Amino acid sequence: MKKIIAAFFIIVVLVSFFLIFKQSPAPETQTFQSTPTPTSTSVNIKASFTIITENITRNFSAEKYHNQSSDVYIEKSDPSIVNVNKVGITWSDFFKTLPMELTKECLITGDGETLCTGQNDCR
Repeated sequence: MKKIIAAFFIIVVLVSFFLIFKQSPAPETQTFQSTPTPTSTSVNIKASFTIITENITRNFSAEKYHNQSSDVYIEKSDPSIVNVNKVGITWSDFFKTLPMELTKECLITGDGETLCTGQNDCR
């Protein structure tokens, strides 16, 4: 029995020694960027755009909504498409170009109509 325990102990020591001093290849390192690095600041992106409130699809065919910025805009030919020409443009940037106000609670249309989430929210 002592021989079995001694043999087991020797095996454990050898395996431990092998694992500790085993030379393994260095792990490959990868570099990840958290944000893409564009080669240009201009892009050509199109996004669908529709606002529906109280079962009414809002109409953006009036000239006051068109081509308000060179970076992000809608055109008369199709006011349901937002054209983005600059890297980093957000929906907030787009809404700031329109003659309307959009908050967390309310939408004030270009015609001055105020639509809010609740009666007490309106100004």
